[in-house]
Amino acid sequence: MRRTICLSSLLLLTSVLHADVRLPAVISDHMVLQAGAPVRLWGTAAAGEAVSIRFLDQAVSARADEAGRWEAFFRPLQAGAAGDMTIAGKNTITLKDVLVGEVWVASGQSNMQWPVERAANAEQEIRQANYPKIRFFNVPRVVAD
Repeated sequence: MRRTICLSSLLLLTSVLHADVRLPAVISDHMVLQAGAPVRLWGTAAAGEAVSIRFLDQAVSARADEAGRWEAFFRPLQAGAAGDMTIAGKNTITLKDVLVGEVWVASGQSNMQWPVERAANAEQEIRQANYPKIRFFNVPRVVAD
């Protein structure tokens, strides 16, 4: 009996945790969407939940599968466009200051994480830097074999 109650509680907790629309960390305020290509958005919600996404002049929708996963695609967007994005299901998430432009993924040696403060002519470089549309998404480093 006790085991059944524990198992039922865990199942109930799991369904509550997946009830709201949720997004991965990379889909967030100040993100950049790739211009000129279909844009994939994804997340989780309650199984069967309808999810609608609005950005600029586009509105798309999806339905979460039995595992709670959903995905939707925007048609290619024009570089330079910016605005807020709304993702709605049982809850609503508003992403602020979403920009459309070039998305670059950089990786490599340890110098890829070198801070400007430690570069040659750091003070001058920082003083002259005026790039408000450059956005960074840092992925935490994890040691792996």
